[in-house]
Amino acid sequence: MELKEYQLRILELLTVHEEGMSELYSIYSQKFPTKNNLWSTLSQEEVAHASWIRKLTDMVKGGTVYFNEGRFTVEALESSLRELQGEIAKAKGDVPLISALSTGYYFEMALLERKFYEVFEGDSVELKHLLNSLEEGTKQHQDRIKEALNEERQKI
Repeated sequence: MELKEYQLRILELLTVHEEGMSELYSIYSQKFPTKNNLWSTLSQEEVAHASWIRKLTDMVKGGTVYFNEGRFTVEALESSLRELQGEIAKAKGDVPLISALSTGYYFEMALLERKFYEVFEGDSVELKHLLNSLEEGTKQHQDRIKEALNEERQKI
């Protein structure tokens, strides 16, 4: 079964979203030296997440994984990506650390709540491993950012 153009667009947007998260965290790592390790690690892990989505895309193209086209729309992903691009632009300006942490936490939480990765379906062990890794990685990001956010809030 050949993928339709809008299906490929959704897969592309999922990848671009992960790359955007990496860019945001990279900016934060330069901006906030006291949290450089946190932001740098998150940025690198988002690059890995993007590569996993590319692998999933290849699996879909190869017919070993099913693409649930009704899961959500291109418009929903584009909206989220526009929001992320807005935050990247803001991050290049004067942003307090607590705002950066809140933004990171929001995006990680939104990825989990919206269940973006449920667009992929199938029985393969590799698929289950990749999806589990993406979900677990996102949860870990959320937890690490939340911990740092709580530490910053206690300083206020």
